[in-house]
Amino acid sequence: MFLEASGASMSLRWIRPDERRYTIMGIMTEGRLNTRPINWPANTIGRTELPHAYLEEMAVIIGGYVKPNANPGEYGLKAADGSEPELALLLAKAEDWLAAIGRYQGALCKVIGESVG
Repeated sequence: MFLEASGASMSLRWIRPDERRYTIMGIMTEGRLNTRPINWPANTIGRTELPHAYLEEMAVIIGGYVKPNANPGEYGLKAADGSEPELALLLAKAEDWLAAIGRYQGALCKVIGESVG
């Protein structure tokens, strides 16, 4: 995985052996999460349920919820008060978040026929 900066945000991404990039988390400069980019790569392979399940796991970790986005099959993570969650909420439970990332990668690998490297 690697962190990539672009404008006013950063993205934590996993790169498959064929160089396709899957966003694990978007982070805005003020420390809030941008979960919208998580949806796109999995949706392009027709697997909208994978990022949705990953976001549901993160919602449990932070005590928030998952909300449908305007685009069908896309979801966003919200803090309990409806705001964009702070990165600190995930970092406070880093082990749980890393486990959720591992499960998301495993689910992606299962559908694309590759192993996590």
